[in-house]
Amino acid sequence: MVRQEKKLESLEQDSHDLVVQAKGIQVRSDPQFEAAGEFLLAIKSLNSKITKHHEPMRLKSYAAYQEVLASRKRLIDPIQKAEAIVKKAMGEFAAKRQQKQERIAERIREGKPGQVREEPKVQGVSTRQVWNYEIAHERQIHRDFLTPDHAAIRELVGALGIEAEDIVGGIRVFEETKIAASRG
Repeated sequence: MVRQEKKLESLEQDSHDLVVQAKGIQVRSDPQFEAAGEFLLAIKSLNSKITKHHEPMRLKSYAAYQEVLASRKRLIDPIQKAEAIVKKAMGEFAAKRQQKQERIAERIREGKPGQVREEPKVQGVSTRQVWNYEIAHERQIHRDFLTPDHAAIRELVGALGIEAEDIVGGIRVFEETKIAASRG
C-alpha cells in the first residue's frame, strides 16, 4: 500500500512538472518544433503510465458499479411497471370522468337536469392537465426546431472534404492542422 501511495505521489509530481515545463516551451524554429514534439511524446508516455496505474482500480470499481445498477434495475423495473399500469388506469378514468362532467355541464347549460360530482381525492395523488405533442407532418416543422446531426455532418466532411458543402448546405468546410502524438 505504501508503495502504491509513493508511486501515485511520483506520478502526481511528474504531471505537475510537465505543466510547468509546457508553459516554458516556445516553438519558433524547426529545432524548437522537434523539441516540442519530443515533449509531447513524454506527455503521452506519462499519460499512459497514469492510465496503466489506475486501470485495475477503474475496472474493479466499474464492475461493482455495474453490479449495483443491475441489482437496482431488477428491483426498480417491476415497480415502474406497476406505477405505469396504475397511472394509465387512473388517467383513463380521469379522462372519462372529465368527459362526463363536460356532458353534464352542457346539459345544465341547456336547462336539462344534471348533477356535478366532486372528484375523489387521495392524499398525495393528484391529476393535472399537460400539453403534449406528436409529429403529424415532419416536413412542416419550423426550421427553428430542427437540430443538425453534427456527427453525420462531420463524417461526411471527413470523407468528402469541400464537396460536403454542396451536399449539406449552410456549412463552410475548412482544413485545420491537428497535432497528434503517440509513443510506441
